[in-house]
Parts: sequence; C-alpha cells; structure tokens
Amino acid sequence: MQMCPSCGAPMFSECANTNCSVGRSVSLNRELKRKHESRTRDVPNLRNSRRRGSGRMKRRPDLSKPIPNDVNGADFVSDPKKSLLSFLGYSRAANQSDSMRQDSLNFIINADPLIPSDKNKGYLLLFGPQNSVKRIRRIIHILEKQVGAQFWVRKNPVKHAKKIPALEKAEKDIVWLKQILKDKIQ
Repeated sequence: MQMCPSCGAPMFSECANTNCSVGRSVSLNRELKRKHESRTRDVPNLRNSRRRGSGRMKRRPDLSKPIPNDVNGADFVSDPKKSLLSFLGYSRAANQSDSMRQDSLNFIINADPLIPSDKNKGYLLLFGPQNSVKRIRRIIHILEKQVGAQFWVRKNPVKHAKKIPALEKAEKDIVWLKQILKDKIQ
C-alpha cells in the first residue's frame, strides 16, 4: 500500500486524510476536472472546434470592407491568388460535406455588397447583383472551368486518385447550382 508523502496516511487513489493538504488539493483538482468534463459533454465537439481542420466553417470575411486586390480572375491578372469563391469560404476539401459546400455557395449567391478594390472591379462586376441569374451562371462557369482544367485527373484516375473526390464534389455542386438556376428562371 502506498503512503501519502505529506502526512503518511494510506493512499488509495488519493490521501485518505481529509485534513492533509495533498489530499485536499488532489480531490479539488478531481472535482474541477469532473466539472470541466461535464461542461464539455454538454457542448458537442467543444475541444475539436478549436482545432484546425475539424470541419468547422471558416469565419466569413467582412463584406463592408473592400475585397482585397489578390481576389481576382485569370481574365484580369496573369496570376490570380484567390477566386471570389475561395475568398468567401467555398472549399471542396475532404472535411467539407455537401451541406457545408451548399451553404457556402448560398452565401456567395446572396453576398452583398461586393465592394471592389482598385484592381478587381472588372472581375467583381462579372458576378452581377446578389441572388441574380447572372451570379449563379458565373459561379457555374467558374466551377465548370475548374473541372475542365483537370481533364488529366479523369484521363489517369489511378495516378491522381486523391484529386477525384474534389472533382466529384465540384460536379455535384454544378448540378445543384443548375437546379437552382432552373428554378429561378421558371
């Protein structure tokens, strides 16, 4: 049997002597730990939500500020850093479910105002007003262009197996957007 280093009383999982300072601190720490665990059980994935890549949606940018110059299209600059879709939170990463991607696309369709900076005004004008047919068509065009540019993935699927899920997600999103466009036009 182990003895308490502070008072010499027998220790089971903690000091049996309630007047011992070691016994009190150990029981206090356990009580605090139990309270913390009960709080984290009440809130699902509290610990995971603080980690990167946990599937949690990224914070959306503040649309009351101009959209940065590096958000642009290949039609306007030779090497665009980001498209408007990725800037506003659209991603086909492995941790993005269909509903998360559709939520991001809905946000992009309804995003307003799109305040341009001095170098991306022409690019942002292509998207038209919020919730318009023009904006939905532009998003479809961008996704189709991205899918078409990755023809080499379909050409050699064994070699590029890691790229296929993202490509399939893009194709699924295009079908979903075309259905929205069809409903909007009718």
